[in-house]
Amino acid sequence: MTTETKRKGGGVKIRVDLGHDGGAARGVDLAGRRFGRLLVQERVNRPGKTHWKCLCDCGKTLDVRQSRLLDRQQSCGCALTETFDPQRRFWGNVQKRSDGDCWVWNGYFNSTGYGFLNVDGRKTLAHRYSFLLHKGPIPDGLHVLHKCDNPPCTNPDHLFLGTNQDNIADRVAKGRSRTVPLPRGEHPNTKLSVDQACEVRRIYRPGMGPALARQFGVSKTLIKKIANDQVPLPAEPADRR
Repeated sequence: MTTETKRKGGGVKIRVDLGHDGGAARGVDLAGRRFGRLLVQERVNRPGKTHWKCLCDCGKTLDVRQSRLLDRQQSCGCALTETFDPQRRFWGNVQKRSDGDCWVWNGYFNSTGYGFLNVDGRKTLAHRYSFLLHKGPIPDGLHVLHKCDNPPCTNPDHLFLGTNQDNIADRVAKGRSRTVPLPRGEHPNTKLSVDQACEVRRIYRPGMGPALARQFGVSKTLIKKIANDQVPLPAEPADRR
């Protein structure tokens, strides 16, 4: 379809109506042209808007509307998939050094200083993901712990598996727990310092549970667990033994 526009002086300028194909005339030949990862092969005979058969660099063949080719489409969708590929994002946020040094995470961090990334729509700790990549699946109920005690580290040689009790004991032993970890069922507002717990363990004798519970403001159950070594604590100082 064409329209005529008269110029001054009697000349006629021919204007082509570009229709609905994003500013491209139906007569335009895109065969052989490249748009991002898409190589145009041939026009597709389809009613309505013009389509082109394209081959993506990933090997997939697809029909793409001409207006989308000229406007924004650059792949079959594989480029977008790679953008969200967790491995690519993981390595893009890791400052990898020599094998013996920490590989520092440079992405997002949670409130406790551990890095994380989204994997299949779920937040995953960066050091756990590193363990998965390098050492395989993590059995249910196990934690990934740091030998180096450096939360941003993702070096798989610095990581090892442990139970929840191992995790708590490791945290307490390295001085990262200001209060005693509470057993299940204990009131969440209960707080007992490590020093107080060590004192309980030092002075406890059978029958003293109720009195110590009142003295320290905790339950008799917690006193008993501390006395029976069921709550992990750092080693008591030599002058307390």
